[in-house]
Amino acid sequence: RCRPPPPLRVLQLPEGVGGMLGYASEDGRPAWQWRVWGGPRALVMALQQLQSAVAGAVVLDLASGAGLAVLAAARLDAELVVATDLPHALPLLQRNLAANGAIETSTPPGAPGDDGAIPGGRARCPGGHALKRSVAKCEDHVCNVCGLEDALGSGIALGQKVHSCRRCDFDVCGACVSLAQEGRWEQLPLWFELQCAPPVGATREWRLGQSAVLVAPSAATPPSTAVGAADASAGDAHSADPKRRAHELVELCTQHGGGAVPSIVLASVCSHAHAQPMADALVAVLSLLPATAFALVAHEKLEGRRKVGGSKSKKEPDLRKQFAATMTQAGLAYDVEEATATLPERQRAVFANVRLWRVRLASRSRG
Repeated sequence: RCRPPPPLRVLQLPEGVGGMLGYASEDGRPAWQWRVWGGPRALVMALQQLQSAVAGAVVLDLASGAGLAVLAAARLDAELVVATDLPHALPLLQRNLAANGAIETSTPPGAPGDDGAIPGGRARCPGGHALKRSVAKCEDHVCNVCGLEDALGSGIALGQKVHSCRRCDFDVCGACVSLAQEGRWEQLPLWFELQCAPPVGATREWRLGQSAVLVAPSAATPPSTAVGAADASAGDAHSADPKRRAHELVELCTQHGGGAVPSIVLASVCSHAHAQPMADALVAVLSLLPATAFALVAHEKLEGRRKVGGSKSKKEPDLRKQFAATMTQAGLAYDVEEATATLPERQRAVFANVRLWRVRLASRSRG
């Protein structure tokens, strides 16, 4: 009798960090790569229902985040899974690969070891900014590292060293910064270790079971500006040239997938700020694929909410209409299936706030 595979283990930032309580975010946008929201979970359910199509396929994930969908595709015996995201989001993804038994088969010069250990270095806020050292001039500072577990005992007293990012309202006590600089991560929370990890600047190769997994950092924005950039969006959605990036990703798939292009493309959108960039990235990739390819797209149901600015209110755009307009402009004919309805009733209740589409390329318009 076959033993079922072990459950997937996915590490994520604890509640209260990465913008969940208002700090450690950039321009009001939380660090989504640290959390597993409903979109990736819905993608996993869809992949499980399409197991026969996933097995032996080349799968491209345009915004991998913590890596839940990547891990699921590999567990379902995809031939190759290509995971992409911003360079500073990938250390967490790689740690999750290792936590699920994946083995790194490439070790670039100066890279962490097989266990994903990170050498000592500069402490940073979740926005990726270096912390500025100063002396506490009031008693309102609480260390946002050790303070998550002991808020009362982690106050930074008047006159003590405090390392801060005022832009993100993030404070760290001198003791935690010293431990980070010395690489004594076993005495610090894992999320802080990953937060201080250097961005992944080159494609890394992993193997999980029968599947090869490539971790490819977004190449459009240099690592020095990708962290906290005002125009950055999730994954490769922030690319200034989506067509060029699409060619790079498809070429990467063919190089490592035995000449095969992606047959399944995954995309998840957690905010309207990322909707149009993700639509551009997805359409650019689909335009290079045969009609047999399809995409699974998950997003939060945000239609109808209104943004309030001063005395004016504005209705949020419909994500599906944005995607449809982008497809039409690219000359792509397609069919959309509301995949959420195909999930079991119990699972539909779990994903009540998530919309899931299965997008098939029908034909290409000529003109």
